[in-house]
Amino acid sequence: NCQDNPEKIFNIMFQRARAALKANRDTYYVATNLNSRRRISLLKSLKHLFPDTKYICIYINCPIELARERNFSRSRTVPSYVIDRQIRQIQIPWYGEGWDEIRIVNSWENDDNKDCLKEDEWIKQKKEITTRVIEYGSQKNSHHNLELYEHCKMAEKIAYDNHFSSEVIAAALLHDYGKAWTGILWEKDNYTETHYPNHENVSAVLALNMGYSLKVAALVCYHMTFYQDATAQKRWREKLGEDLWKELEQLHYCDEAAH
Repeated sequence: NCQDNPEKIFNIMFQRARAALKANRDTYYVATNLNSRRRISLLKSLKHLFPDTKYICIYINCPIELARERNFSRSRTVPSYVIDRQIRQIQIPWYGEGWDEIRIVNSWENDDNKDCLKEDEWIKQKKEITTRVIEYGSQKNSHHNLELYEHCKMAEKIAYDNHFSSEVIAAALLHDYGKAWTGILWEKDNYTETHYPNHENVSAVLALNMGYSLKVAALVCYHMTFYQDATAQKRWREKLGEDLWKELEQLHYCDEAAH
Protein backbone atom coordinates (compact mmCIF):
# COMPACT_ATOMS: atom_id res chain seq x y z
CA ASN A 1 0.00 0.00 0.00
CA CYS A 2 3.03 2.28 0.17
CA GLN A 3 3.48 3.53 -3.40
CA ASP A 4 5.59 6.68 -3.06
CA ASN A 5 9.05 5.31 -2.21
CA PRO A 6 9.79 1.98 -3.91
CA GLU A 7 13.53 2.15 -3.18
CA LYS A 8 12.84 2.29 0.55
CA ILE A 9 10.39 -0.61 0.31
CA PHE A 10 12.82 -2.84 -1.60
CA ASN A 11 15.63 -2.05 0.83
CA ILE A 12 13.41 -3.14 3.71
CA MET A 13 12.39 -6.28 1.84
CA PHE A 14 16.03 -7.19 1.13
CA GLN A 15 16.96 -6.63 4.80
CA ARG A 16 14.11 -8.86 5.96
CA ALA A 17 14.97 -11.56 3.42
CA ARG A 18 18.60 -11.49 4.55
CA ALA A 19 17.56 -11.73 8.22
CA ALA A 20 15.24 -14.66 7.49
CA LEU A 21 17.92 -16.54 5.54
CA LYS A 22 20.43 -15.89 8.31
CA ALA A 23 17.94 -17.53 10.68
CA ASN A 24 17.85 -20.53 8.30
CA ARG A 25 14.20 -20.00 7.41
CA ASP A 26 12.43 -20.68 4.11
CA THR A 27 12.05 -17.24 2.56
CA TYR A 28 9.76 -15.90 -0.17
CA TYR A 29 10.91 -12.71 -1.88
CA VAL A 30 7.74 -11.63 -3.68
CA ALA A 31 7.82 -8.87 -6.30
CA THR A 32 7.13 -8.56 -10.02
CA ASN A 33 10.84 -9.26 -10.72
CA LEU A 34 10.33 -8.74 -14.47
CA ASN A 35 13.87 -7.85 -15.46
CA SER A 36 16.63 -10.44 -15.88
CA ARG A 37 19.39 -8.01 -14.91
CA ARG A 38 17.68 -7.15 -11.62
CA ARG A 39 17.06 -10.81 -10.80
CA ILE A 40 20.74 -11.57 -11.38
CA SER A 41 21.76 -8.67 -9.17
CA LEU A 42 19.49 -9.88 -6.37
CA LEU A 43 20.77 -13.44 -6.62
CA LYS A 44 24.41 -12.36 -6.58
CA SER A 45 23.80 -10.24 -3.48
CA LEU A 46 22.14 -13.12 -1.63
CA LYS A 47 24.49 -15.87 -2.87
CA HIS A 48 27.47 -13.90 -1.66
CA LEU A 49 26.02 -14.06 1.85
CA PHE A 50 24.28 -17.45 1.67
CA PRO A 51 26.07 -19.65 -0.89
CA ASP A 52 24.56 -22.92 0.38
CA THR A 53 20.93 -21.79 0.04
CA LYS A 54 18.78 -23.31 -2.74
CA TYR A 55 17.34 -20.56 -4.93
CA ILE A 56 14.03 -21.29 -6.64
CA CYS A 57 12.26 -19.00 -9.10
CA ILE A 58 8.46 -19.28 -9.13
CA TYR A 59 6.90 -17.83 -12.28
CA ILE A 60 3.15 -17.22 -12.05
CA ASN A 61 1.69 -17.93 -15.48
CA CYS A 62 -1.49 -15.90 -15.98
CA PRO A 63 -3.23 -15.23 -19.32
CA ILE A 64 -3.06 -11.58 -20.34
CA GLU A 65 -6.81 -11.02 -20.47
CA LEU A 66 -7.32 -12.79 -17.14
CA ALA A 67 -4.72 -10.47 -15.59
CA ARG A 68 -6.72 -7.50 -16.87
CA GLU A 69 -9.97 -8.90 -15.45
CA ARG A 70 -8.41 -9.54 -12.07
CA ASN A 71 -6.94 -6.05 -11.97
CA PHE A 72 -10.34 -4.42 -12.52
CA SER A 73 -11.94 -6.57 -9.82
CA ARG A 74 -9.47 -5.39 -7.17
CA SER A 75 -10.19 -2.63 -4.67
CA ARG A 76 -7.07 -0.81 -5.85
CA THR A 77 -6.54 -1.04 -9.59
CA VAL A 78 -3.76 0.10 -11.88
CA PRO A 79 -4.38 1.77 -15.27
CA SER A 80 -4.54 -0.44 -18.36
CA TYR A 81 -1.34 1.07 -19.75
CA VAL A 82 0.53 -0.20 -16.67
CA ILE A 83 -0.60 -3.77 -17.40
CA ASP A 84 0.53 -3.36 -21.03
CA ARG A 85 3.88 -1.94 -19.95
CA GLN A 86 4.50 -4.74 -17.45
CA ILE A 87 3.72 -7.44 -20.01
CA ARG A 88 6.15 -5.88 -22.48
CA GLN A 89 8.87 -5.77 -19.83
CA ILE A 90 8.71 -9.42 -18.74
CA GLN A 91 11.91 -11.33 -19.48
CA ILE A 92 11.37 -15.04 -18.97
CA PRO A 93 13.69 -16.42 -16.26
CA TRP A 94 16.40 -18.87 -17.25
CA TYR A 95 18.91 -20.97 -15.34
CA GLY A 96 21.87 -18.88 -16.46
CA GLU A 97 20.66 -16.16 -14.10
CA GLY A 98 21.73 -18.39 -11.20
CA TRP A 99 18.60 -20.33 -10.27
CA ASP A 100 18.80 -23.88 -8.94
CA GLU A 101 15.22 -24.52 -10.01
CA ILE A 102 12.49 -22.69 -11.97
CA ARG A 103 8.84 -23.60 -11.40
CA ILE A 104 5.92 -22.54 -13.60
CA VAL A 105 2.71 -22.16 -11.59
CA ASN A 106 -0.46 -21.76 -13.65
CA SER A 107 -2.89 -19.24 -12.20
CA TRP A 108 -6.42 -19.82 -13.43
CA GLU A 109 -9.66 -18.39 -12.11
CA ASN A 110 -10.75 -21.66 -10.58
CA ASP A 111 -8.55 -24.61 -9.61
CA ASP A 112 -11.16 -27.05 -8.24
CA ASN A 113 -10.02 -29.56 -10.86
CA LYS A 114 -6.51 -28.47 -11.78
CA ASP A 115 -5.62 -31.14 -14.35
CA CYS A 116 -8.87 -30.84 -16.32
CA LEU A 117 -8.93 -27.07 -16.05
CA LYS A 118 -5.31 -26.71 -17.09
CA GLU A 119 -5.90 -28.63 -20.31
CA ASP A 120 -9.12 -26.76 -21.04
CA GLU A 121 -7.45 -23.41 -20.38
CA TRP A 122 -4.52 -24.19 -22.68
CA ILE A 123 -6.87 -25.23 -25.50
CA LYS A 124 -8.83 -22.03 -25.00
CA GLN A 125 -5.69 -19.91 -24.97
CA LYS A 126 -4.25 -21.54 -28.10
CA LYS A 127 -7.49 -20.95 -30.01
CA GLU A 128 -7.94 -17.33 -28.91
CA ILE A 129 -4.30 -16.32 -29.36
CA THR A 130 -3.90 -18.02 -32.75
CA THR A 131 -7.13 -16.45 -34.02
CA ARG A 132 -5.89 -12.99 -33.08
CA VAL A 133 -2.54 -13.58 -34.84
CA ILE A 134 -4.26 -14.85 -38.01
CA GLU A 135 -6.66 -11.90 -38.05
CA TYR A 136 -3.84 -9.40 -37.57
CA GLY A 137 -2.86 -9.80 -41.22
CA SER A 138 -0.10 -7.65 -42.74
CA GLN A 139 2.82 -6.66 -40.54
CA LYS A 140 2.95 -3.24 -42.23
CA ASN A 141 6.71 -3.23 -41.93
CA SER A 142 9.42 -2.95 -44.59
CA HIS A 143 11.32 -5.93 -43.13
CA HIS A 144 8.44 -8.36 -43.71
CA ASN A 145 6.55 -9.14 -46.90
CA LEU A 146 4.44 -11.93 -45.42
CA GLU A 147 1.46 -11.52 -43.16
CA LEU A 148 2.21 -12.18 -39.50
CA TYR A 149 0.80 -15.70 -39.28
CA GLU A 150 2.28 -16.69 -42.66
CA HIS A 151 5.73 -15.58 -41.48
CA CYS A 152 5.41 -17.61 -38.28
CA LYS A 153 4.20 -20.72 -40.13
CA MET A 154 7.02 -20.47 -42.65
CA ALA A 155 9.60 -20.14 -39.86
CA GLU A 156 8.09 -23.26 -38.27
CA LYS A 157 8.33 -25.17 -41.57
CA ILE A 158 11.97 -24.16 -42.03
CA ALA A 159 12.77 -25.40 -38.53
CA TYR A 160 10.98 -28.68 -39.23
CA ASP A 161 12.68 -29.17 -42.61
CA ASN A 162 16.08 -28.63 -40.98
CA HIS A 163 15.33 -31.26 -38.33
CA PHE A 164 15.78 -28.84 -35.47
CA SER A 165 14.55 -29.80 -32.01
CA SER A 166 10.86 -29.77 -31.14
CA GLU A 167 11.50 -26.74 -28.91
CA VAL A 168 13.04 -24.75 -31.77
CA ILE A 169 10.17 -25.75 -34.07
CA ALA A 170 7.62 -24.54 -31.53
CA ALA A 171 9.57 -21.35 -30.87
CA ALA A 172 9.80 -20.66 -34.60
CA LEU A 173 6.01 -20.75 -34.81
CA LEU A 174 5.47 -18.55 -31.74
CA HIS A 175 8.40 -16.11 -31.87
CA ASP A 176 6.45 -13.18 -33.36
CA TYR A 177 2.96 -13.84 -31.97
CA GLY A 178 3.36 -10.90 -29.59
CA LYS A 179 3.32 -8.51 -32.53
CA ALA A 180 -0.47 -8.78 -32.58
CA TRP A 181 -0.43 -7.10 -29.14
CA THR A 182 2.39 -4.56 -29.58
CA GLY A 183 2.10 -2.84 -32.98
CA ILE A 184 2.78 0.91 -32.92
CA LEU A 185 2.41 3.11 -36.02
CA TRP A 186 5.62 5.05 -36.66
CA GLU A 187 5.60 8.11 -38.91
CA LYS A 188 8.57 10.23 -40.03
CA ASP A 189 9.22 12.35 -43.13
CA ASN A 190 6.12 11.07 -44.94
CA TYR A 191 7.20 7.49 -44.23
CA THR A 192 4.89 5.23 -42.25
CA GLU A 193 5.31 1.69 -40.94
CA THR A 194 4.51 -0.37 -37.86
CA HIS A 195 7.09 -1.19 -35.21
CA TYR A 196 6.78 -3.83 -32.49
CA PRO A 197 8.75 -2.84 -29.38
CA ASN A 198 9.38 -5.72 -26.96
CA HIS A 199 7.16 -8.06 -28.95
CA GLU A 200 9.47 -10.95 -28.04
CA ASN A 201 8.60 -10.59 -24.34
CA VAL A 202 4.88 -10.69 -25.06
CA SER A 203 5.38 -13.66 -27.40
CA ALA A 204 7.10 -15.55 -24.58
CA VAL A 205 4.26 -14.82 -22.17
CA LEU A 206 1.78 -16.08 -24.77
CA ALA A 207 3.83 -19.26 -25.26
CA LEU A 208 3.51 -20.08 -21.56
CA ASN A 209 -0.19 -19.12 -21.63
CA MET A 210 -0.66 -21.76 -24.36
CA GLY A 211 1.07 -24.46 -22.30
CA TYR A 212 4.46 -24.60 -23.99
CA SER A 213 7.57 -25.33 -21.96
CA LEU A 214 9.85 -22.87 -20.19
CA LYS A 215 12.58 -23.60 -22.74
CA VAL A 216 10.32 -22.73 -25.67
CA ALA A 217 9.33 -19.50 -23.92
CA ALA A 218 12.99 -18.65 -23.25
CA LEU A 219 13.90 -19.20 -26.91
CA VAL A 220 11.05 -16.93 -27.95
CA CYS A 221 11.92 -14.29 -25.36
CA TYR A 222 15.58 -13.98 -26.35
CA HIS A 223 15.42 -14.42 -30.12
CA MET A 224 15.94 -10.69 -30.70
CA THR A 225 19.38 -10.70 -29.03
CA PHE A 226 20.89 -11.36 -32.46
CA TYR A 227 19.85 -7.87 -33.56
CA GLN A 228 21.97 -6.29 -30.81
CA ASP A 229 25.64 -5.34 -31.09
CA ALA A 230 28.49 -7.83 -30.61
CA THR A 231 29.15 -6.80 -27.02
CA ALA A 232 25.51 -7.31 -26.02
CA GLN A 233 25.39 -10.66 -27.83
CA LYS A 234 28.45 -11.86 -25.95
CA ARG A 235 26.89 -10.84 -22.66
CA TRP A 236 23.65 -12.67 -23.46
CA ARG A 237 25.53 -15.75 -24.64
CA GLU A 238 27.33 -15.97 -21.31
CA LYS A 239 24.09 -15.39 -19.41
CA LEU A 240 21.96 -17.90 -21.32
CA GLY A 241 24.56 -20.64 -21.78
CA GLU A 242 25.94 -22.41 -24.84
CA ASP A 243 23.16 -24.98 -25.20
CA LEU A 244 20.36 -22.43 -25.37
CA TRP A 245 22.48 -20.09 -27.50
CA LYS A 246 23.02 -22.80 -30.12
CA GLU A 247 19.27 -23.26 -30.46
CA LEU A 248 18.77 -19.49 -30.52
CA GLU A 249 21.12 -19.40 -33.53
CA GLN A 250 18.91 -21.98 -35.24
CA LEU A 251 15.79 -19.97 -34.41
CA HIS A 252 17.43 -16.83 -35.78
CA TYR A 253 18.15 -18.64 -39.04
CA CYS A 254 14.48 -19.65 -39.35
CA ASP A 255 13.34 -16.10 -38.61
CA GLU A 256 15.66 -14.59 -41.23
CA ALA A 257 14.77 -17.18 -43.89
CA ALA A 258 10.99 -16.88 -43.48
CA HIS A 259 10.35 -14.13 -46.06
